[in-house]
Amino acid sequence: MGEFDGRTKYRVPPGADHEEAGRVLWAEKKREDRLRRKTQVARWVWANLLYPQQLLAILAEKGVRPERRSTWLDHGDESGVA
Repeated sequence: MGEFDGRTKYRVPPGADHEEAGRVLWAEKKREDRLRRKTQVARWVWANLLYPQQLLAILAEKGVRPERRSTWLDHGDESGVA
């Protein structure tokens, strides 16, 4: 499984106190723990997407290997000529 990590899911509502901030972070930690119990999780952030080799390395750590894509589903170019 792969997951993009962005800052939004860790966002604390404006005006929240320390206790509410803790609840937001704890809920996210529990969600991540549930995922990890079920499968391996590859995680990346925007900076990794800027450098495809970084993303490939992250995925490879979890056993994902690139494969040549089949072209039998290609529909040709936009002119409709296959």
